[in-house]
Amino acid sequence: MSVFWKAIFYLGVTVVGLGGLGICMLAIPYDPFVSYTVVNNTGEELLTWVMERDCSVVVGNKSDYLKTVVVPPHQTIEYRSFSEHAKCIQVVTSDRHLVLARDYDYRAVVVISEPITASTVIPQESDLPSAPGPSLIETLLTKPGRRLLVAYASVFLIVSGGLPALKASRVLRRKGVIV
Repeated sequence: MSVFWKAIFYLGVTVVGLGGLGICMLAIPYDPFVSYTVVNNTGEELLTWVMERDCSVVVGNKSDYLKTVVVPPHQTIEYRSFSEHAKCIQVVTSDRHLVLARDYDYRAVVVISEPITASTVIPQESDLPSAPGPSLIETLLTKPGRRLLVAYASVFLIVSGGLPALKASRVLRRKGVIV
């Protein structure tokens, strides 16, 4: 392969890296950190999670729910997770009867006191319906760790393509192929 075509190849690798980094930068303005507090003033154990759907949808798909956290009786917990689409805080009894569903607010404080008024039963995760999954690009850009991986890979492509392209361009300049 001639020096000219090597330079073109490495330049292409650099452009792909810059494109990937640009896509990551466009998606970064969202804060993916989820945090709220649940104060359990009852004598029973509660469960809490965040749903990535509007609170008007009481029972969602498997992919709509973030991790479940147990809130022991008469204790306070701080729920923490990652999601760019957190929309609804749900608190349920240990037998999964819905106690509270409210719009998600960063650092919200939810207080559950006696008497508990439970309503709809939220099925176990294994009994929830599955939704069609997101595309590969959506997955890469919506999961914080994966977005970081794409950013690192893009930087790697920029460096691994850019440095050889610079070297090849110097060789081409010396040979008089480019000015």
